[in-house]
Amino acid sequence: MSDIFLTTEQVVAEMLADYKNITGIELAASNLEREEVIKAFTYSGSISMFYSRLRQVSDDTYPASSSETGLVKHLAARSLPGRAQPSSSLGVVRFPGVEGTTFGTGVQVKRALDGALYVSVTSGVVTGGYVDVTFQSLLTGAAQDLDQLGQEFDLITPIVGISATGTNQTQFANGRDLETPAEMLARIQAHDQDENSGGNIPAYEAWAREASSDVVTATGIKIARGIGTVDVVITAGTTDISAAVNAGLPVVRLPSVDLVAAVLAYILVRNPTTDDVQVVAPTEEDFNVTFRYNLYDETLRTQIDPKIRALIKIYIYSAVPQQKMSPSDVERIIDENYSTLIRERRCSDFSGGGPDYTVPNYKLERPGTLTTGTL
Repeated sequence: MSDIFLTTEQVVAEMLADYKNITGIELAASNLEREEVIKAFTYSGSISMFYSRLRQVSDDTYPASSSETGLVKHLAARSLPGRAQPSSSLGVVRFPGVEGTTFGTGVQVKRALDGALYVSVTSGVVTGGYVDVTFQSLLTGAAQDLDQLGQEFDLITPIVGISATGTNQTQFANGRDLETPAEMLARIQAHDQDENSGGNIPAYEAWAREASSDVVTATGIKIARGIGTVDVVITAGTTDISAAVNAGLPVVRLPSVDLVAAVLAYILVRNPTTDDVQVVAPTEEDFNVTFRYNLYDETLRTQIDPKIRALIKIYIYSAVPQQKMSPSDVERIIDENYSTLIRERRCSDFSGGGPDYTVPNYKLERPGTLTTGTL
């Protein structure tokens, strides 16, 4: 839309051209000793900003070129759920204690791993030597999630009869970041490209995402358990896998039991067909990759190798059920980033199988044994 937007310099040039047509006096933008030129620059800034706003209004007409504000308006115009807001993470922590001691709500604990703070949202009484309490993160976002069990949580303020340290018995899940522009655009495009009149796989996937802002991905599987059956595999947790891997944060993708039930209930209300529908939480399996390469300058290996391993991890974590994974995918991704540094490379031993691998229907891949080295 270059015909709409004009820079400050372009506006000045047009103003001086009009000035010449009116007065016959020709001035250049470099004639800063002239009052006319100084005034032209003064006014041109505001005029350029006006043109800029016109261009943004034009861009916001189409979702693919919209600003974040424009995408929010496109969601509203289609009666789609608004932009998903950041949410807190929930999990259960077990504290040893003296029999009969009460653990109340509003108690803060600190995750020993990184100092993240959580507050108890349920109470409990020590029975059998311990008490299980549900905690919610004080901050929002996927970084508050935790996929490892048995991690230590320390009481901020001591409680008589309760151990100062407990361990999580469940994953901390359902924390999510503010919905990104890319996620909003994907929802809008899915709506525009499919009428979702009922019964088709895109409809089930769209309904799953509409059911809760905690749903990150949804994959529909037709004839999952025979004719007339549909399963929808959902993930929740980390929304920006690249950022999490690069920051060394845990990547959480498994939905809670409550989220699975909520999505199923939402789909059943909207399902206009007689399909037998189930919403499924996937399980994770290790995925192994060997990537060997030679650099033009081998002194850079210690710098490049961690970045290559991060790219491989992001690729593995991002795979969804039914996706076909290929060694050439890994090679292409790494070439896009480091082709000027790598002299030769080969990706092999792709999860111990053949050249390609299709993610099973109810599985998510996680980095297993990643082998990197020279050819």
